Amino acid sequence: YSCFIFSQIASTAKSRGDYDEAVNFYTKALQEVFPYCELSAILYSNRAKALGCLQMYEESLIDIDRAIEISTNTALTKHFKDTKMDLEKKASRPHTKQNNRNHFEDIPSLSHNENKDIPGMSDAVRLVHSTKYGVNFEATKPIGTGDVILIEKPQVTSIIQTDVDVARMCYYCLRDYRALLPCERCNSALYCSKECRAKAYEEYHRFQCNSKNFPDDVQFVIILLMKITENGEKLAEAIKYCEKLDTMSSGRKLCG
Repeated sequence: YSCFIFSQIASTAKSRGDYDEAVNFYTKALQEVFPYCELSAILYSNRAKALGCLQMYEESLIDIDRAIEISTNTALTKHFKDTKMDLEKKASRPHTKQNNRNHFEDIPSLSHNENKDIPGMSDAVRLVHSTKYGVNFEATKPIGTGDVILIEKPQVTSIIQTDVDVARMCYYCLRDYRALLPCERCNSALYCSKECRAKAYEEYHRFQCNSKNFPDDVQFVIILLMKITENGEKLAEAIKYCEKLDTMSSGRKLCG
């Protein structure tokens, strides 16, 4: 039922020219619909058109390909292919532009050359060990205010669910993306590609998948445990324990 409501809101937004909102609500509808059904194919097609109106042709073509792949209806498939041809024509026009952001574009560059011994570290510093300070960094060149001396990928990342719309990035690589792909099982988590979806599921999401009602801090701990433990051994037991604690906590609130 929610799927049809979100789809209707998206269609209304699209008809009044609010394509950004339309994309958001088509994504919400996809989170409610059964994967690989005819309706999901239609939703991908509709979102592709909205993305095309935003001149985000790369993502719109990915969405329409998803619709074509899912569809088993001959007439619908023909319609989707016609839509794809139209999007390809628009994408090839010289005056059009791509609004897709690269998820690396906001990452700064090192202010100096890269350290040969420490990947991601500037050669303006070196790692040393002293009896007084232990392991620490020592400058080898003058370092100015604002100089970038280290670029490092975080150990773990997690999307915090807030009132702010989060249907704009991949839950795995955090890529700024609009043609998001829901998890095939829970439909809650969103990914930029099948590759990111598969990696997330293998690394940690398989433990989150049936536990999406956990608070954000618990979700974060689950991901962290998967990252720092070998293959997440005994993590299933930890999740059951968290569920038990959550049930006990709810019981106390009811008694209070």
